[in-house]
Amino acid sequence: MRRLTTIATPLFVALALIIPASAASTLASPSNVSSKAGPGYYIVKWGKVTGIGVTYTVTGGSRASTCVVIDSSTCNVPAISTAPVRFRVTARRGMNTSRPSALTRSLPTRLVLLVAGQSNAMGFESYAIDPITKVNYFQSPYANGADRLSAITWTATLVPSTPHGSFAPLATPQRFVTPTSSTQIFGPELGLARRLYRDGVGLVGVVKVAYAGTSLASDWSPAGGNLYGQMLDFVRQQMTRDAASGIVDVLGAAYWYQGESDALHATMAQNYANNLSTFITSLRRDLSFTPRAPVVLVKQSLASHIAFRFATGRCGEIGGCPEATARDALIRTADDTVATTLPDVLTVDSLGLARATVGLHLTNSAELTIGTLMANATENYLRHLR
Repeated sequence: MRRLTTIATPLFVALALIIPASAASTLASPSNVSSKAGPGYYIVKWGKVTGIGVTYTVTGGSRASTCVVIDSSTCNVPAISTAPVRFRVTARRGMNTSRPSALTRSLPTRLVLLVAGQSNAMGFESYAIDPITKVNYFQSPYANGADRLSAITWTATLVPSTPHGSFAPLATPQRFVTPTSSTQIFGPELGLARRLYRDGVGLVGVVKVAYAGTSLASDWSPAGGNLYGQMLDFVRQQMTRDAASGIVDVLGAAYWYQGESDALHATMAQNYANNLSTFITSLRRDLSFTPRAPVVLVKQSLASHIAFRFATGRCGEIGGCPEATARDALIRTADDTVATTLPDVLTVDSLGLARATVGLHLTNSAELTIGTLMANATENYLRHLR
């Protein structure tokens, strides 16, 4: 039997020389993969593989975003869940894909909620210790684990000021100081955080930005209102501060309680729906909320205040009681209109809740109630973030 031998012809040799070695081999996995906290996102880094034109894909499972970059060694992945996330990176060049890298370690997270607006968002006459009944709303049977374990930070309107952007326990006293008095108060955040804790949604960090007597038409306008910019800065600084301490903040919802000032002016009331729509759209654009994060509008009500004015013969100070009633209705209708035209906007109603002195500000028990309503409106979404 004759033995057949294979002889490499020049053509075979030429083909072997022009086929790149990478086509026959697998890319190395990215090395030294790590993650650290950023303000509302994860900063994932890795060691690049040899060569150029490499696409890197960062994945963290179903509870995390995916990030894809080319010829880079870092990527910022938005935080969309408070669940523990461990990232891995794969490399791809042409038809070749590496094995996934080793997993990063998970980082601690905090669910952050924004509470903003004017005096009723602040809790202007919502006294921690009721001056008449002497009931302390920071004690049993009102308090629960959220008072100690959830957290809050607030703007300088309230004292003692926390170090700018730092969190304190939820039940930390907030004092509203005037030239003649200093009163310990709380806003809707107390009922909000307590209800979320009671219902098993978990712990939260509340960022509270509230200023009495302010309007959406000017003070809170994204087109140059000084309070809008201050609010953005305050939230971002808090998230940056948490990131510096290794915590990833997950911005899960916003609660807006405002409108009383705009209801006192005809033009502001007429334009409130457009201004509110612009405000919400800008807020979602300018801050790193999670996808489909709800915005809850507390429907203000001047009904009790107008009744007080009528009973005391002071309607002229608000341009007439019938006129004020009409403007109040415009603001409340605007909330409903925006909730039906913008996605993931919800409303809760303050109408009928107890008011203090001149019928304008919620009492302490009413603030707890409105906070509970705010929590009920967003529980299902916030639970999904866990």
